[in-house]
Amino acid sequence: REYALDVGLKIYIKSELPIGVGLGSSAASCVMLSGILRSIIRLNHGEEISSTDRKWIYENALYGEQMIHNKSSGVDCYVSTYGGLVHFVGFTETTSIKSQPLPFFLINTRRSHETSELVSHVRRFSRNSSKRFEELTSDATAICSNGVKEMANGSLEEIGRLMTENHKLLREIGVSTKEIEKIIGICSRCGSLGAKITGAGGGGSVLVLARPETISAINGALKGLDLCLEAIKIEDRGLTLD
Repeated sequence: REYALDVGLKIYIKSELPIGVGLGSSAASCVMLSGILRSIIRLNHGEEISSTDRKWIYENALYGEQMIHNKSSGVDCYVSTYGGLVHFVGFTETTSIKSQPLPFFLINTRRSHETSELVSHVRRFSRNSSKRFEELTSDATAICSNGVKEMANGSLEEIGRLMTENHKLLREIGVSTKEIEKIIGICSRCGSLGAKITGAGGGGSVLVLARPETISAINGALKGLDLCLEAIKIEDRGLTLD
């Protein structure tokens, strides 16, 4: 209502980003819409997005994301808005990570999930097994901290090991599936450095760290599941307005 227009808007979205597979499509959409609205309000088409505008875009995108998923950490909206590789604790506790190019790959399981349902599952786990959940949370925090250090040091083997350890925690919480475990097992046997689920789990995608010489073997083993690796890179720019 604060920025109500005299006329309505029709926004058509064309995207190649898969929906419901743990890649932050809802957050990316919210950031895009928030960016469009900010551009209309500010009438700054084609100009560089200021830090003030970017903060406004993030905050309003997060509001939309929380309407979709009930409760969201904000990390997906932050990365979509600002770009780069980040260690995210909260908006005011976010650190940009400088790292060498990392050989990351995605495997889309083509099994969609409902983020809000998985968030509710984790919440129930935390209530019913509070002591164990606190231990797992502490372990995950330590893994993230060590991962930030290793990314700076450039140890791919250790980064991969930490990814796999993180996945084990998520598996215990109950957000993995038999299919995902099979996929990660294939990656491990074929020489990947590490693998873990993305997003809320329960389907979605698997993030894999692997050297180029192992890709052929992994893809060969995944062929029986009609799946394959897709190379990805980290986008440093975040939201841009053309």
